[in-house]
Amino acid sequence: MLVYSSKLTQKDQKILNTLNDRREYKLFEKETDLEQLIINDISVIEEGMVFIDNQIKIENGIIDILARDENNTLCIIELKIVADSKDIIWQSSYYPTCFNEPTRMITIAPEYENHIYFGLQNIKNVEIMNYDIGENVLTIKPYIHNKERKESIKNRIVDILNKEAVYNNCRYTTINIILHKLVIKDSRTIKKYLIELFNEGVFHLEEISEVNNINLISKNDVICYSLLS
Repeated sequence: MLVYSSKLTQKDQKILNTLNDRREYKLFEKETDLEQLIINDISVIEEGMVFIDNQIKIENGIIDILARDENNTLCIIELKIVADSKDIIWQSSYYPTCFNEPTRMITIAPEYENHIYFGLQNIKNVEIMNYDIGENVLTIKPYIHNKERKESIKNRIVDILNKEAVYNNCRYTTINIILHKLVIKDSRTIKKYLIELFNEGVFHLEEISEVNNINLISKNDVICYSLLS
């Protein structure tokens, strides 16, 4: 699925002035602020999606947003501004039963605690998504659990290492090259995953005597290695 981003208007920007510390996985003070941003441009969820209504009262609940996708399938969208909202599990299970037609149940939150994520995974046809805000852009994309995200990044690192030029059975690259290809800014994460890959026997460092020395490598330092698998 493609990722779509919505550029924020000046009016929307006022909402962002109330944002909490992002490290707490709570980007908005009020859920209605997130709701309004999405309503302003619902294609941020998916291209071709059309807004129908919001805050729809049903028996035993209130649906945040109703929409239809490009195939005219009814989309039930539940929003949360925290990572640990237990209501989202029963809402995702119950809301689709209130309609006599095929539906898509979509949850959108900044992050999901493990017990929430695994609970949602056990519900049929729930699409788990998360949102983020960077450089005045609201982005909504399919959620990747931390463990799955980590394995995905490590697999991409191995792919990068495989594709780098080979000289005398050794390959050369730099932390900067890996960061650029992954579109990631955190060099500490990359070094951590390199250590894990080394310990897993994926590759061998040819010119660094101890793997812990990876911690001392700067972004521009060359890594010389050979793959073992």
